[in-house]
Amino acid sequence: TVARPIGLPNGQITGFVFVSASANSLSIFLGQLLNMFLLSSLTMVVIAFIVIYFVTARMVKPLRDMLAATQSFSRGDYTVRVQVNSSDEIGQLANEFNYMAEALARNEAMNRSFVANVSHELKTPMTSIIGYADMIRSIDCTREETMDAANYIFQQGKRLESLSFKLLELIVAEHQQYQY
Repeated sequence: TVARPIGLPNGQITGFVFVSASANSLSIFLGQLLNMFLLSSLTMVVIAFIVIYFVTARMVKPLRDMLAATQSFSRGDYTVRVQVNSSDEIGQLANEFNYMAEALARNEAMNRSFVANVSHELKTPMTSIIGYADMIRSIDCTREETMDAANYIFQQGKRLESLSFKLLELIVAEHQQYQY
C-alpha cells in the first residue's frame, strides 16, 4: 500500500490517495525477476565455460605438442619440433625445447659416429690377431715366422688393451660430467 497527499496550490492538504496491490502480484514479480536472474546467470556461466575451454585449449596446445615430442624422443626420433606461435613464456619454452631437440639430435649423431669409429678401431686389431693366429695354426712356419707372428699378435693385443683403457676413461669422464 502506498499513500500520497493531495493538496491545494497554497500547500493545504485536502486528502490522501491510497493505492494498494495484493502481495501475490508482488511475489509473482519477484519470482519472475529471480527466474530472469537465474537464467541470465546460467547463460553467462555456460558462455564463460565455452570461452575458457577454447582459450585453455589454445594455451595448452604447445604443451601437448611438447609431450608428443618427448614421446618421440623416447623412441629415438629426434626430428620432431614444436611449432612456436607466441613470444610469451610458453613460446620461449617451445623455443628452448626445439633447441634441446637439436642438441639431442647432434649428440645422437656424434654417439653413432663414435660407436662406429670405436667398432672399427677395435675390429682392425682383432681381425689381425685372428688372422695371424690362424696362420700359425694352419701352416708350417719357421721359428722366425712364428716369432714374428707372435710379436705382431702381442702388439695388436697391446693396442686393443690401450683402446679398451681409453674407452673406459672416456666413459668414466662422461659419467662424471653428467652427475649433479
